[in-house]
Amino acid sequence: MSTGTPVRSSQRSVRACTACARRKIRCSKTIPCTACVRLNRASSCQREQVVVVTRKRGHDADTTGLENGNNSPLPSLSDSDQTRDVPPGDPYSSSEAISNNLVVEGASAVLYPEPRGPVQEHVLSDRSGQGRQQTLTSPPAADSRLTSDRAAALEFLTHGRRNVINQFAGRQDTAESPLSLNSSNVEERWDLFFTEQNSRTLLSLHQSQLSWMHCAVHMPTFRREFEENLVRRECNRSWLALYYAILSQTMYHIDDQHLSSLPQPVNANADASFVLFNKSIEVLFRANFMDDHSIYSVQAICILLQVAHHFDKSDLICILISTAIRIAQCLGLHRLGPDRAISEGSTSSINESANTDRELKKGIWWFLVRYDWYQIPFQNTCQVHPSQFSTPMPTNQPVAAQQLASDGTPNMDEAYTSTSWANYLNHFSVLIWKHHDRMFKTGHPGNSPESIPKLYEEVIRADEEIKASYVSLPPSLREVDMPQDVPTADGLPIGLMPGLILVCTAHKVLGVHRHFQLSGFRDRRYAFSQFSCVSIAERSIAAIIDWPDTLQSRIARRMWTTLTHVISCCIFLAFALLFKSENTLMHDWVKIRRYLQLGKEIISHEEQRSSLARRGVRLLGAMMELEATSECSVDLEAEIGNLIRCVTVADENYLNMDATDPHHIIFPYSQDLWESFINDAMASDFFGV
Repeated sequence: MSTGTPVRSSQRSVRACTACARRKIRCSKTIPCTACVRLNRASSCQREQVVVVTRKRGHDADTTGLENGNNSPLPSLSDSDQTRDVPPGDPYSSSEAISNNLVVEGASAVLYPEPRGPVQEHVLSDRSGQGRQQTLTSPPAADSRLTSDRAAALEFLTHGRRNVINQFAGRQDTAESPLSLNSSNVEERWDLFFTEQNSRTLLSLHQSQLSWMHCAVHMPTFRREFEENLVRRECNRSWLALYYAILSQTMYHIDDQHLSSLPQPVNANADASFVLFNKSIEVLFRANFMDDHSIYSVQAICILLQVAHHFDKSDLICILISTAIRIAQCLGLHRLGPDRAISEGSTSSINESANTDRELKKGIWWFLVRYDWYQIPFQNTCQVHPSQFSTPMPTNQPVAAQQLASDGTPNMDEAYTSTSWANYLNHFSVLIWKHHDRMFKTGHPGNSPESIPKLYEEVIRADEEIKASYVSLPPSLREVDMPQDVPTADGLPIGLMPGLILVCTAHKVLGVHRHFQLSGFRDRRYAFSQFSCVSIAERSIAAIIDWPDTLQSRIARRMWTTLTHVISCCIFLAFALLFKSENTLMHDWVKIRRYLQLGKEIISHEEQRSSLARRGVRLLGAMMELEATSECSVDLEAEIGNLIRCVTVADENYLNMDATDPHHIIFPYSQDLWESFINDAMASDFFGV
């Protein structure tokens, strides 16, 4: 800019570029910004130079400054400033309050950009002539004012943390940065793997048939980025890893028969999904994702989770999810702040782009949260604590598509949307975390005789909470006896959703009773566990066995969560048969045996594609054979222990297993439960023997 151009004065520094300000569009506030890069005007992207001045202080402030020996008044916060700037107290300080704060009701909200910091520091008022001249000649990229946030983060500047550097440099977080062709994370002439038309077809199928599983990618945006990268034929490596991950999930869940019947058939090798999975992992590490943080890396890991357990990669994806949580925290996805209510007369179209971006980040963060909280039984801990993040749950559907009730308020309980499944799991994950938090406070892990009754009270409490949450669902998501020929909207499995939700609920009920599984068959004090788990396991298998043979039902059966949930239900039914001689409770053993066989048949359909299904079929088959001869067994627990060992060490030509990984696939609960079968030192008070 020419030095002769007049420089205007302003109380705020300019963050939007000149082109975006002139066109009155939202600017990403980076140099170059997203809009200028898209329009090939990156070289001319710049901000207007302004002189940052402050509002005149009153006489009292000037007097205070003079009394302290300064020419300019000291910065101070008035009562109104403190009320405006200081954030409210943390509402997530206890597990009892979590349901009222983290479980955000779906009827929210037009969303607005989050505040920059908890306290906006007042700046010095009038500067000297020399200071003003320095302001005129300083680069416009950064805000020269020092705030409390920056002062607190100053000591970490030497660590080179990018979120701290961006804060001091006046740049947005990496999570909001556009694709940068100047970054070292660039791969030229990227491999499409398929033809352009086939790739477009697969991405379209993923958007319509599979995106409801995760809600971690906004597919219209991703497909637009795909077309942009086709023109350039060069792309960000983290984005490329996400591309391969999406194709891998699509190729696994969409059967070959449907792909070959499309107007533009997609013909690929049967191992294409596994090859794409490996390519995504390879590109992630080539992108140095653990050092060069990108929201694309987090999204790629979320998508890879959908197929990792099928490919015998449970250990790998467990570590990748842990890494994704830390990356998401570095990108600030856990600190998005609460939603704002819709103001009267406001229109959502004005902030539609910002709303979509915010909802996407909320969906990514809660994907990681719920998986972390569901994995507590595996690793007996969690990495995310509710008191350490402020990101609310996503709304039930995009703001632009919200249905309004007669009074003008959002009414999102009327219809099933693409985010309903994820939000249902989000609410369940909150209940699971609360349960484990209460169990820990009561004395778990431990087998103290004094704490056992209290632990069981918490188990019954969690059972009631989960079932109450299920009963509160709309009938369209809960009544499994409704006709299954309900038309789908945009590929959503509306007719199948009651069955999916019921089997998911059953898995959570089994999870909270896992500490009392054996004692439920032996001690009448814990018989409620047996009744509760057997009944819901039978209902769950019955709900999904009669699904029609459609594309949506085949997709739902191939989900790793469906297979895991069915295996859990079948294992409990097998326990009921194995221990039927040790309890006098009334059950229809023929009916239980029939549902066990039906559950095994559901899993066997995916035996050729999924290591999860292969191990499940092998385990259930062995337990059923043992049940047929259990009456002749002298030591049933020893027999079960030997059976588990045999299944664990079993090796097949197409399955490469090590000594530890099978525990993550075979056992739907923690290994300590299974070790109790062969542990002679089992606490007698705990199991009531």
